Amino acid sequence: MPGHSDLGARPRGLRYPRGGDVWHRLFRLPLEEAASVVALMFFAVQGAVPGIAPAQALAANVAAATPLMRVGGMAAQALVYGAILLLLLKWHRRLLAALPRMQFALLLTVWVLATVAWSMDRSLTMRRGAEFALAAGFGLYLAVRYSPQKQLRIFWWALVLLALGSVVAAVVFPAVGLDRSAGHLHDWKGVFTQKNACGRMMVLATAVVLAMRRRGLMVAASAVLFLAVLALSGSRGAWLLEAVLLAATALFATLRRAEPRTRAGVLLAAGVAGVASLALLYAKRTPLMEWMGRNATLSGRTEIWQAVWPFVMRKPWLGWGYAAFWRGWTGPSFDVSSAVHFLVFHAHNGYLDLWLQTGAVGLGLFVLAYGRAWLCVGQRLARGRMRDLLWPVSLLLVVGLYGLDENTVLIPNGIFWTVLVMAMVQLEPGGLRQRIPARLRGRAKARAAYAPSALPAR
Repeated sequence: MPGHSDLGARPRGLRYPRGGDVWHRLFRLPLEEAASVVALMFFAVQGAVPGIAPAQALAANVAAATPLMRVGGMAAQALVYGAILLLLLKWHRRLLAALPRMQFALLLTVWVLATVAWSMDRSLTMRRGAEFALAAGFGLYLAVRYSPQKQLRIFWWALVLLALGSVVAAVVFPAVGLDRSAGHLHDWKGVFTQKNACGRMMVLATAVVLAMRRRGLMVAASAVLFLAVLALSGSRGAWLLEAVLLAATALFATLRRAEPRTRAGVLLAAGVAGVASLALLYAKRTPLMEWMGRNATLSGRTEIWQAVWPFVMRKPWLGWGYAAFWRGWTGPSFDVSSAVHFLVFHAHNGYLDLWLQTGAVGLGLFVLAYGRAWLCVGQRLARGRMRDLLWPVSLLLVVGLYGLDENTVLIPNGIFWTVLVMAMVQLEPGGLRQRIPARLRGRAKARAAYAPSALPAR
């Protein structure tokens, strides 16, 4: 596919048996793709590598980080972000050519970096802002460097390894792999920071499997593994999102089989069913909350939102600066933690946190970027271009819905900003090849013309 990697491609004329081809594609992992797998694993656990997690990551276990953990955490960050920087430098021409495809996501990245000018902790905002920008660059790299199906293979590897690690952690090292929060002592958190984080990643993992076109025995086995870990995580919110994801997959399967003139009717019926489902959930919200193990305050979330809101209104336009507000018992976050009587590290609502940290400007840029992505989805559906569309749509759903009760985009070392940028770039119309300047394509053609295989035999 033009504009994507040819690493791992088999020579012309060489054919593998059907089963062998699946094994070959799954298990042949070049070094550059392996580095991407490691980076995704790091982001999936929010940088909380077991044994070297920062204090925020250990908050769910009510444990303080030791000096060794802090040093190890910084070393892991330096290694991962250094590798990402090397990848960006290696492919800088292609990435710069595709940079305009980020559109509002690029403006949001620049705005996050600009908040250092009025941040309460400029050094922290500068460091976290650089990581935020590198994470965005990594999302751009994944979209430009790899085809959607290769992206899925890379994500599959990362999430399979994390799921297997979670099984080992929960069964062999229960002190590490089981959640320690009250009422959830038997729920699995595996190698993640807590059970809800584990559930989120398993939902993402099932999205990967559902979007893969080549499914063999190994992929089927991994699907069983992902669903088992998801069930054992006890994360009811993740279960609900999994149901939404399965419904979206069924809708896409129906649209692919439908005639072009009937697709509008299918979408209308799906919209009516969605509204009816929301109305039913609202009518049954009390038993639903009881089933999810949450009270009227959504496990304290509404209290956090009420405590955070006055601080949003103090600096409504520019915000407090990226990563500068949430500093534990230091600064204004102390007042929020005091109001709810426990330590708070984020607003437990991604959109409220965006407003708090980056102001209405940052929130507006995110809304424009997210809305633009859905507009591109609508354009593709209208034109019947549904090939590999389920993958970015699944990412948009996961990020958008999880943003309602968790911090998704701005969380340090998080995976969702990377995958969101990747989905946005991938959805932009025109194709990646059309965005590459003609001079670069000309050089590629010249190299191909003068390659040894292209020269006439004497």
